[in-house]
Amino acid sequence: MEPSTNAVLQQLKKLSLEELMELKVATVYAASKREQKTTEAPASVSIVTSDDIQKFGHRTLADVLRSVRGFYVTYDRSYSYIGVRGVSRPGDYGGRVLVLINGHRLNDPIYNEAFNGGEFPLDMDLVDRVEVVRGPGHSLYGDNAFLAVINVVPKTGAQVNGWEASTTAASYDTYSGRLSYGTRTKAGLEFLLSGTFLDSGGHDRLHYSEFADVNNGVAEHLDGETVKQLFAALSYHDFSLSGFFGERHKDVPTAEYEAVFNQGPNFNRDQRWGLEAKFERDLGDDWHLLSRLFLDRYEYRGAGPYESEDPADPWVLNRDLEETWFWGAEAEVSRTFFNHHQLALGVDFRHDPEVRQRNWDYYDPVVLNVDAQSPTHEVGVYLQDEFAVRTNLTLSAAVRYDYFSSFGSTVNPRAGVIYQPVRDTTLKFLYAQAFRSPNAYERDYTIAGYVGNPRLQPERNQSYELIWEQAVGRHWRTSASLFLHDMTDFITPVQDDLGNFTFANLDAVRSRGAEVEVEGRWARGLSTRFSYTFADVQERSPVTGPGTPANSPRHLAKAALSIPLYQEKIFASLELQGLSSRLTVQDDEMPGFVTANLTLFSRELIKNLEISASLYNVFDRRYRDPVAGDFRQPAIEQDGRTFRVKLTYRF
Repeated sequence: MEPSTNAVLQQLKKLSLEELMELKVATVYAASKREQKTTEAPASVSIVTSDDIQKFGHRTLADVLRSVRGFYVTYDRSYSYIGVRGVSRPGDYGGRVLVLINGHRLNDPIYNEAFNGGEFPLDMDLVDRVEVVRGPGHSLYGDNAFLAVINVVPKTGAQVNGWEASTTAASYDTYSGRLSYGTRTKAGLEFLLSGTFLDSGGHDRLHYSEFADVNNGVAEHLDGETVKQLFAALSYHDFSLSGFFGERHKDVPTAEYEAVFNQGPNFNRDQRWGLEAKFERDLGDDWHLLSRLFLDRYEYRGAGPYESEDPADPWVLNRDLEETWFWGAEAEVSRTFFNHHQLALGVDFRHDPEVRQRNWDYYDPVVLNVDAQSPTHEVGVYLQDEFAVRTNLTLSAAVRYDYFSSFGSTVNPRAGVIYQPVRDTTLKFLYAQAFRSPNAYERDYTIAGYVGNPRLQPERNQSYELIWEQAVGRHWRTSASLFLHDMTDFITPVQDDLGNFTFANLDAVRSRGAEVEVEGRWARGLSTRFSYTFADVQERSPVTGPGTPANSPRHLAKAALSIPLYQEKIFASLELQGLSSRLTVQDDEMPGFVTANLTLFSRELIKNLEISASLYNVFDRRYRDPVAGDFRQPAIEQDGRTFRVKLTYRF
């Protein structure tokens, strides 16, 4: 197989860029757990490449997702939260979106957190592409694949091909450095190792009028951030080993959870690592085998000052420690029949022997408030069938059975029809079901004012989507879709009869709307993209009645343009991102906004050197993001104009 691959690469090198642009059709793995063209995938798919990340100056996965059709990200100065088609409930840690690194699950068992900010353990410089698969992916992936699946594919050692050193300087005394090494030997051994460190002083002064009685509402020197990332990968033919480590320490200036304002220490620290061994081989006679073993750990440490019950001390330090480690395995066998019918059968298992949540106050002696243990395990079995009835008509179906020790079993199917009436036109008719199981925090965390609910049941989603994709000539691609997500048993924070907050399966949420995108790519790196999403999201709640939920924009618009200024060595890239108005949890309306980001990027102007300079929020637009009810503020103001300068040298 290897000689033929090399021959193909040699042929591709002989093609002009114009010919490559004409041939290029993006591929995706995450939609069906196999490589296929996006036009053949049973989903609405977007691909963000490493080239896009460089040219537009994306710093984090959150930046990448802000550029993607139908997605938005909110930030409360602690974490970033992913929204999809108008659905992003304040206080939810993103458990309705599954985030993967090359197929390896990142969502943890305690919060189901969808890592996308500084806590995401992979440097964006190491990303080959980001696959964004809209709609439920539960029939293949299980829990958390409720609204979308995001698969971040790292670069290989051969792609890095040597040493790389990178450094950045940015607003708010932010500095970072990265050192990477990658190689592939003639014998087929491939290796990649990379480490990143970032330190940011953050805002010196942040003003919150809700705390005007304390230091005139100014939080001082409480916005710092440090990030550590490590990634390693080793592969030899069919075997591969990989591991990642990420740690983020973020100071919290907002005094959420009724903390003492303008008083430290107040911070969140997340640590996440994972190890994986994978074996993948074509067995002959059109059989294919994939298997993997993994071991993961997540740890959260938090601290905050609170008013003391001891008259001798004005405040007491409260600490949180959540830690879990989990391991599991996956195996999938597939076979292609007659070159047009593919069946895949898979099974996966995960055991969480330690899922522990603790909270205490530093009195003398220490007062333990929470010590909850909730080990769990889950097993899933899925079957996928893709049958090309004709050369232009494919039927896709999948079904998955899951057993969770915390609540029981569930079955979720998916079905799709993919039809190409003419060469450059694709129509997709899709249906899928999904669920999100209650996480350990929602089930078991009980402290003064908060009561866990071990009787919680999963959230459920029935999704329908009609997609039209059209290629226009060699350079233009367009797509349009109509979607409907019917979600029931939404897990919602409510107050019980005693005034305590708890979680309950109460709300039904419906998201329906339309999306359109136009994309153009030409020779020498010229590209443009425009997208618009209309999302009408309504909830039915026995507590608040019918209405529009908080943090649900009805309109999302994106535009991007990248222009080569000098040969293919200097590029100017402009990105516009707009959201319409949103409600807060207190039903205040936050105005809509449009922000602009501009990046100048050069490569090989000086041999082996890349330089980029970015301005974010170029016009210094002031806007606020709605936040959870745990804040005194209904919304948090976002950064104004900021900059970043980055140098990367290869040797």
